[in-house]
Amino acid sequence: MDQSSVAKRKLAHEIMVEDDETLQSSLERRLILEYNCQTPTELTLIEVASSNYIHYLDLKRQISSCEVSLEALYYCHDTCGPNNLYASSPNKACKRTQYQLKRLDILNKESDRVFRHYMGAINMLRLMKQSPIKITVNAQTAVVGQNQMVQANNYE
Repeated sequence: MDQSSVAKRKLAHEIMVEDDETLQSSLERRLILEYNCQTPTELTLIEVASSNYIHYLDLKRQISSCEVSLEALYYCHDTCGPNNLYASSPNKACKRTQYQLKRLDILNKESDRVFRHYMGAINMLRLMKQSPIKITVNAQTAVVGQNQMVQANNYE
C-alpha cells in the first residue's frame, strides 16, 4: 500500500468519525427536545442511547463490509476454490473464510448487544417520563391482576 492510499483511508476515516460525532450530537439534541430532559440522569441516558446508536451504525457498516468481502472470497479465492468455501461445516472451509465467518459472527453478536443497550436506555427514559400511576383501593381485599392479591390486615 502506498502513502497516498494510506492518507486517503485515514482522511476517509476522519470524515466518517466527524459525521458520526455530528450525527450523535444531532440525535442527542432531538432526544432532549422529544423527552424534555432536564435532570443529569435523563441527560446521561440520552448520551448512552445516542452513543450506542452510533456504535450500532458503525457495526452495521462493518458487517456489510464483511459480507461483501465474503462474497468476493467466494468468487476470487484462489487457494481452495469456490466449491470448498461454503461447505456444510465451517470447519471444512479455508482458514481465510473461517476467519471472515468468525469475524461476522462476533460483529453480529456485538451489534445485538449494542442495540439492546440502546433500546434499554430509550425504554428507561420513557419510563422515567411516564406519568405515575395512582391507585386508590377502598376495600379489605382487592384483586389487582391474575393470581395477584392485595390484602389489608387491619389489626385493631
